Amino acid sequence: MKKLALILGTILLGCTLSAKAQDISFESDDNRPFLGVRLGLDISCPTNWKASNIGGTGASLSMPLFNNGAGFDLGAVYNIPLWKNLYFEPGLSIYYNTMGCSVTAIDDSEIGAPTDLSGSIRRFGFRIPFQAGYRVDFTDLGFSLSAFTGPVLTAGLIGREYATIQSDGLKESGNENIYGHDGFLNRVDIGWKFGVGAEYDRFVLQLSGTIGMCNMLSGAMNTKYRDNNVALTVGYNFFL
Repeated sequence: MKKLALILGTILLGCTLSAKAQDISFESDDNRPFLGVRLGLDISCPTNWKASNIGGTGASLSMPLFNNGAGFDLGAVYNIPLWKNLYFEPGLSIYYNTMGCSVTAIDDSEIGAPTDLSGSIRRFGFRIPFQAGYRVDFTDLGFSLSAFTGPVLTAGLIGREYATIQSDGLKESGNENIYGHDGFLNRVDIGWKFGVGAEYDRFVLQLSGTIGMCNMLSGAMNTKYRDNNVALTVGYNFFL
């Protein structure tokens, strides 16, 4: 996420420096509400699985149990001008995310054979972002840049884990629901989104990142991990 913040800052700085001689507007005379459609490439970036006070000993453990995975986000936004080029933009989208999972452990048998688990987690649900942003118009070039931030409510509807377990030469595969009474992940998360975007002739290109703020493990004592994601989004605006 630190690398993403550096990339976003570099993009804004580069565009600003290249447009020094251009006509820059911070208050457009054509601000009005509009609807927009958005389609994004969504990259899941889960944090390490962490355990604290293991067995009451005070010991802690951190390991990369979950791996990055790709998915998509499809939805719509409603842009509401507030003051000058400041705007508020709520939205609604559906998402499909994947992420890998892998772990090697030692079982309790006398042999002590390693148990390897590998697989993937696939989730489908919806997101409700509440973004506030500011747009800078480069009128001579005919495009604009914006920076935005705000909370995002994410709710999982369907989720399954597809896993293969191999132990002492034996292999077993299966899948299970990750939500509900017997699931190991929470359905709901609240994240904080930030990003930058460019608009030209109603077409939109955005780069954003969302930092998850909730522990996604369900019913697990002293263990946690958080969901982060990075998205590259394209869109089109329909002015009302």
